[in-house]
This record gives sequence, C-alpha cells and structure tokens, in this order.
Amino acid sequence: MTRRIRQAVVAAVVGVVTTGVALPSTSAARAHDHQGRLWLSVVRGADPDGHERVWAVLTCGPDGGTHPDARAGCDALRAVDGDLTAVEPTSRFCTRIYAPVIAEAMGTWDGRAVRYRATFPNRCEMEAGTGPLFAFGDA
Repeated sequence: MTRRIRQAVVAAVVGVVTTGVALPSTSAARAHDHQGRLWLSVVRGADPDGHERVWAVLTCGPDGGTHPDARAGCDALRAVDGDLTAVEPTSRFCTRIYAPVIAEAMGTWDGRAVRYRATFPNRCEMEAGTGPLFAFGDA
C-alpha cells in the first residue's frame, strides 16, 4: 500500500468516526438487538402427547426460521420482550366449537429461557390470543 493510499484511508476513517456517519449509537443498536430462537408447536386435542403436532422454528435477530411469517412473529415477541403471556389478545369472532389445541413454546429470548404452554378451546381462540406466533400448520 502506497503512502498516499494509506493516508487517504486514514483520512476517510477519521472523517467517518468524527462525524458519526454510518455509525449507529449504542442505544439505537441495542434497541434492535433482540435475539431469540423458539421452537413452537401446536397440538390438536387436549392431550399434550397427542400425535397431531406441528412444529415451527422462529429465530429473531435476524428474523427467520421455518415459521411462515417470521417477521410478524418476531415483531409480536419484541412488543412483549419475549413474554408470551403478555401478548395482547386480538378481537375477533370465533365459533363456540370445542376442538381444543395446545400451544407450546420453548427456547431463549435475549439470553433468558422461554417456556410457554396454554390450552385453548379451538384454533381460532389460540390465534386470537397469541397473534401470529402459532399461526402455522393445520393441527
């Protein structure tokens, strides 16, 4: 590397650092630094050992996995800082047909263990109560 090129590189780096261009603040970087990986399952019936179980993996930060709408799932988790019990239920009309389903999740969110299990009277009630988190498969 010639001396002129080296001086140009140093000047460019110093210019970026002193002006703050392209360097996010620490608090802004942490605001979007939610890391998590959850294994989600939906079991048809009230028996957790039921054979009709569907699975999805949801990873956040970056959003992905086998979940069909990873972005919506991760956004729902970010809104409650990974606490599935704090998901705000949506208002929607569900039939009163009793066809119980069990929603389960285990994994980590921001380094904390996550375990969740809830039984709902039917799939519609589950999706109303958990948002996009368990909206996958046909269990």
